[in-house]
Amino acid sequence: MFAYLTFVMATGCSWGQIKQAFRMPVPMLIIFTAAHIIAPVVSYALGSAFFGSHSPYVVGFVLFTVIPLGVSSVIWVGLSKGNVPLALSMIVLDSALSPFVIPFEVSLFFGADIAFDHVKVMLDLVKIIVVPTALGVIVNELSRHRFKEWSAPVCAPLNYWCLKKFETRLNKKLTGVPISEQLRY
Repeated sequence: MFAYLTFVMATGCSWGQIKQAFRMPVPMLIIFTAAHIIAPVVSYALGSAFFGSHSPYVVGFVLFTVIPLGVSSVIWVGLSKGNVPLALSMIVLDSALSPFVIPFEVSLFFGADIAFDHVKVMLDLVKIIVVPTALGVIVNELSRHRFKEWSAPVCAPLNYWCLKKFETRLNKKLTGVPISEQLRY
């Protein structure tokens, strides 16, 4: 589902737009600074102030801020008429860096080491983000930038459904409780 979401978002981007996005180092640095320095520090400080520095809530708050920028953010950028190629480029780059950024920040904030297979994680990220992005851009280029418009009656509802399914599964995996049950209280 995540790969499909990435593909659909990329069908609205061209190679030229992606290249142009990578030529904007200032917005990229601002986004990375906000996402991986300011947000984790603020989360750690607020969480520690309210729950104590050893609380699992603090760990959760910090982890929530250091995870890679998500594909759902591209949807919000698109809806607000923002720069989708920049957002998509940031997601690809941030996801590629996440196997290094997340362990570093966990070690920095909590003194804990995370052991995992970096190669497997990178290959998974290539499968669910890099390849679908490239395929989406290729389809966009081959269709002379008309695929997104042509496919909207099918892709848009399916895209929304996948996003909701993905969010529901992620929420259930993180909390152990389906979101529909959480909303009852």
